[in-house]
Amino acid sequence: MSFKFNEPDIKALDSVLKPFSSVGKEWMLVSSGTSEKYPQYNTMTASWGGFGYLWEKPVAHIYIRPQRHTFKFSEKGELMSLSFFEPGHKKALAYCGKISGKDEDKAANCGLNSVLLERDLIGFKEANLILKCKKLYTSYFKEENFISSQEPEMWYSNKDFHRIYICEILGFYTK
Repeated sequence: MSFKFNEPDIKALDSVLKPFSSVGKEWMLVSSGTSEKYPQYNTMTASWGGFGYLWEKPVAHIYIRPQRHTFKFSEKGELMSLSFFEPGHKKALAYCGKISGKDEDKAANCGLNSVLLERDLIGFKEANLILKCKKLYTSYFKEENFISSQEPEMWYSNKDFHRIYICEILGFYTK
């Protein structure tokens, strides 16, 4: 299965991505790694994130907790991919969200096949859409910056605040 690279114009992105349901309901895989020792990468399931327009660029914002195995790969590299799948892959995505890549090749063990799309950009053969993202900005959530105490109490009882990555969408791959 080969993928076609598409330029990241807004009209094209609007036609292939549903910003709320694609992430919040259907989920995505966030992947980072290197092609130097491929397959040295990790992926994780995300149901938090979003898309918009910032600094005159189409962007994605991605959240990763520091204890996730994907975190160390995301910190090292410049690129990340966001892979989206048809609804029939929800069981595989759930598996990639529960199992650590430190312990096994979780993608392969749930039936997903990683592909090297280009240097340091990993996606999945089964995905129907893969966004190529370049990190622009990153920072941790800070407890003192929350307006309400409800979110830190509900989501961060261990004080393990997410790191946010704002990434430029450089283009996307479709089948």
